[in-house]
Amino acid sequence: TSFPGWRRGTQLVPPGALARARERTVNLDRPIVERITAGGHQYFAAFAPLRTQLGVPVGTLVVGEPAGVLGTTQRGVTRVLFLVALAAAALALFLAILAARRITGPVVALTGAARRVQAGDLQTKARVRGEDEVADLAGAFNQMTDSVHEMTGELREAASEQARLRGRLETVLNSMGDGLVAVDREGVVVTCNPAASEILGVSRREGLGRPLAEVIRGKDPEDRDLLDEGEIRPGLGFVERSDGRRVPVAISSAPLRDARGEALGAVYVLRDMTREQEVERMKKEFLSNVSHELRTPLTPI
Repeated sequence: TSFPGWRRGTQLVPPGALARARERTVNLDRPIVERITAGGHQYFAAFAPLRTQLGVPVGTLVVGEPAGVLGTTQRGVTRVLFLVALAAAALALFLAILAARRITGPVVALTGAARRVQAGDLQTKARVRGEDEVADLAGAFNQMTDSVHEMTGELREAASEQARLRGRLETVLNSMGDGLVAVDREGVVVTCNPAASEILGVSRREGLGRPLAEVIRGKDPEDRDLLDEGEIRPGLGFVERSDGRRVPVAISSAPLRDARGEALGAVYVLRDMTREQEVERMKKEFLSNVSHELRTPLTPI
């Protein structure tokens, strides 16, 4: 190759570098490469030994290339490698985006369907196609929404039927002439119809949720408390209203049980006996008056 500024008959390679190169090439028996300065320029020089057929060294072959050319070549190679790496990274990113959309797209669709179900749209469907696990999950999700929709319809029908039955029951209870009070296992009032409120002198709102002993107070004909160990004595009794008036009542009770026969509480029926007692009083007064009027003329006779 050419060495800029070199003229025939001049020293091209520095003596020290040439001597080191000769010694190394002879000892290693292979070319070596060094960076040298010749004529004020930087070179990459390759030194190789020249031998005779008998292997006797006779000289050294020096091949050089300006360092600037190699730097330019190296920068070009680096630029090409950078561009290739950048193109590979862009291609990998593009493929990753495609793969991510293919993977996350069904998941996003499934998530949107789940949110619509959460909002109350039980007929929504997850539009996911394919044969992977996400598609199987979407199929199971669609089957679940169908089942939930059917069950919701059945529950709504059952709730409507229950509401109708409850309305009928409340109508029957409110139309009863006798008072009805129901308590749970702890003796707390859970039901009280208008007739019972009228007899006891408390409103339905005031009676519900209170212990039975605070709602029904009174005595039996033998002047004993109506409540015996949390239960009302059946038979005749006198209920003390909040206004102080005593109301004669006939009390009957029955336990409340569920379908398995377990006790849920008790129900008490209070029949107002005021009219009957008034009739009995009038009958006694009439008989007393008749007896008196009959005895008056019979005495002189």
